[in-house]
Amino acid sequence: MDFFQHQYESKKKTGRLIVLFCFVLFGLSVLNHVIFSLVIGFIKLVAIFLTNEAGVRAVQDPVDAFYFTLDLLFSWKVASVTIIGTILMMMLLAFFKYLELREGGAQVAEMMGGRRVDRSTTVPRERKLMNVVEEMAIASSVPIPEVYLFDRQRGINAFAAGHTVDDAIIGVTEGALWLLDRDELQGVIAHEFSHILNNDMRLNLRIVVFIYGFVSISVVGQQIQEAGDLQSGLSGEVVGGEWIPGPASDGEEGTNPVTMLFAIGGYCLHLVGSVGTFVAGLVKSAVSREREFLADSSAVQFTRNAEGVTSALKKVGAWESGSRVTGSHAYELSHMFFGSGLPNEEGSVNDSHPPLNERIRLIEPYFDGDFSLIKFPDYPKYKEPEKLAHLKGATILWIEENKLKIQKIRQAFKIEKSCRLLFCSNPKEIEVLLSTQDIGFVVVNIGLSSLGGGAFLKDLISKKVELYVIANELAVDNAIDTLLSEIREAIGKPWTKDKLPVQMRFIEDGFEIYFVGWYGVFLCRSNNDFVPPQASVQNPISSVILPEGVPEVLGLAVLAEASQPNNLKCNINELVVSPKPEHIDFAAEVLSALPDSIRDASRETHDSCALVFSLLLAPESSPARNNQLEIIKNYFGDQMAKTSLSLRSDFDRIDSRSKLPVVDLAIGSLRKLSAVQFVSFKHVIEELIHADEALDLFEYSLSKLVLRHLVPNFEKVPVAVSHIYSLKNVKDECSVLISALANVAGSDEKTIETAFLAGRSKIENEVEVEYLDADSCGFGQIDEALARLNTLEPVLKKIVIEAFAKTVSADDYIQRQEAELLRAISDAIGCPMPPLAVAFDNAA
Repeated sequence: MDFFQHQYESKKKTGRLIVLFCFVLFGLSVLNHVIFSLVIGFIKLVAIFLTNEAGVRAVQDPVDAFYFTLDLLFSWKVASVTIIGTILMMMLLAFFKYLELREGGAQVAEMMGGRRVDRSTTVPRERKLMNVVEEMAIASSVPIPEVYLFDRQRGINAFAAGHTVDDAIIGVTEGALWLLDRDELQGVIAHEFSHILNNDMRLNLRIVVFIYGFVSISVVGQQIQEAGDLQSGLSGEVVGGEWIPGPASDGEEGTNPVTMLFAIGGYCLHLVGSVGTFVAGLVKSAVSREREFLADSSAVQFTRNAEGVTSALKKVGAWESGSRVTGSHAYELSHMFFGSGLPNEEGSVNDSHPPLNERIRLIEPYFDGDFSLIKFPDYPKYKEPEKLAHLKGATILWIEENKLKIQKIRQAFKIEKSCRLLFCSNPKEIEVLLSTQDIGFVVVNIGLSSLGGGAFLKDLISKKVELYVIANELAVDNAIDTLLSEIREAIGKPWTKDKLPVQMRFIEDGFEIYFVGWYGVFLCRSNNDFVPPQASVQNPISSVILPEGVPEVLGLAVLAEASQPNNLKCNINELVVSPKPEHIDFAAEVLSALPDSIRDASRETHDSCALVFSLLLAPESSPARNNQLEIIKNYFGDQMAKTSLSLRSDFDRIDSRSKLPVVDLAIGSLRKLSAVQFVSFKHVIEELIHADEALDLFEYSLSKLVLRHLVPNFEKVPVAVSHIYSLKNVKDECSVLISALANVAGSDEKTIETAFLAGRSKIENEVEVEYLDADSCGFGQIDEALARLNTLEPVLKKIVIEAFAKTVSADDYIQRQEAELLRAISDAIGCPMPPLAVAFDNAA
């Protein structure tokens, strides 16, 4: 998927949409004039017959009425008034809709009746949804969007809405949350993130604005028609073949010709509006269908899980409510949904989505269209099932010897008092417990699974016990969440040995091992060909997460792969707003490795401020730290300073590549600051940066990331409009940025020269750039250059980002500081770049 080409195509489609809107607007206005003239002529004819007595009526009068109608029809004055009036009315209605949607995605979600999901929610299904969204946000390097849940919407559907990534939201129906497993939900969310990253949302909102006038005419005409029907006696129903008039049709008023004509006029206006509604459907279909195919393909590309996307689409086809969305705004927003939101729309010419079978066959070519084998979990009939019912009276054997962890586990299970917890790490005691107790669940850390040669594992094969294996020490919290959740279905097929962490491979022969949706936790089901494993010393820390935090090589890689050279093998340009499966693995691992204090802080507004401040604190040995803490106290008080200091100590214990992804999560919480608080927050950031009288690359990247995405939320910032169509107009800006990146690439002149020449070679056919020393391309000059480059045409942005990437990778290596600056630059010109840590050992 080429982001830049998609941006170019989106701009072209917007232009075509505007032209089409103008043609349709003019055509409907002319049709309205024709109907207006015919109605007036008909009224004159009726008036002649009613006012003249039969014997006095002139033969010429009907002919005069006919010519009167023709005069109206071809009168340029009357035509101008009706056509211009209709155009103004529809444009006024469109402007009204624009004002209604100017707040962005949140306005759309609230208009549909959505409920914002708290990021710190503990409801299992909502927590699962938020975890998936957080993973996609980190993988895409965009601020986490707000998530809205549409209760009582039984259809399987979702949508993304907003003007930019800074006001984007994701809406999910209750049906999707209940009926999709984690893989399927991830596929749907990845589909919606594709719309966010490719800026489809803005085009979708423009479509809503454009078609609103057409649809509203039909609504107004229907209201006029119904009002006229009630007064004229046209309302009623047919009973036994006989017309039964409505209640208002009794007496003389029921035959009032004026009200009858009023109703007829409403019918005519409704007819004009119906034509407009039909055309609006064609417009939505023409614009949306291709983008839905692209989003499906992108979701597969993002997640590496084609089965998750196709399975979600199959459930839409098999579910009794399909993807239907109810509500008065469903029609105007239907093109935004994951699936067709309207009843009986599937396959019609006005369907804004391709047929389900076509979408599935795009990913699974041999699909035969049979949905009969699709199964669904139980769906509540508007009543929540009893929480933790699966744990009532159950006995859990947790094989653990760490007293602190045992205390934490006991505390977590206090909410279900009837559940019995047994803790043991002695092999003989484990065997006795399994033979004498009715055990429902067994949880074991992989580091303890070899106790007694793993003999207790053999005993579990013949018992109906749910066995959960924790892949690493850091996933204990996830194991607790797994058992407390009513959703613990196996996701996908059994994992093959090459995908499993090294420490789990010795039990793979005895069990089929499944992922259950919580990182680092696996469900093990017995395999009849079990061979008892031999006792061996196992490293209790999984290769997936190293002790210091985020691994050097991500994904489910073995330790040996961590020693590979960090050679630059991929085209960085291909990463722009195109997260790969490795990025999602990276995001899941970052979230799992985060201490509770940091993860919780990113979900709370006040603590998110402290989180950002903590990252800007100087080292403990620096004299500037005390000054920085005083700055925080002056603006936000002692407690904020203490929290910032505490979080800094937590950050010092994890891998530094987790820092910027955590900030992506915190931005969602920081948007809830008041305007006054944001001013103070902004001042504190600036003062903390300058407190040590030096601005390093990390501080610059962090401040750019935070303020770029928060300022539009609190201040009126004009939207960057592409108006630079030649790189020759930004010669100085390109020189500044390529020189800045070259200066970061190394400290010796030869390395800097090599990097600069590499970047220049990529752009020299478009513009000649000159090398600038470090003093001439500082952070101030970079800011000014980025402001200009943000107005480049998308295809030109592609060229400059390729040049920037070539600069930092001239030596086939990318260092962390280079990656940080490259990401800040790419994000500042509207091209979010996923974390580079997944590909390069020393990247950020």
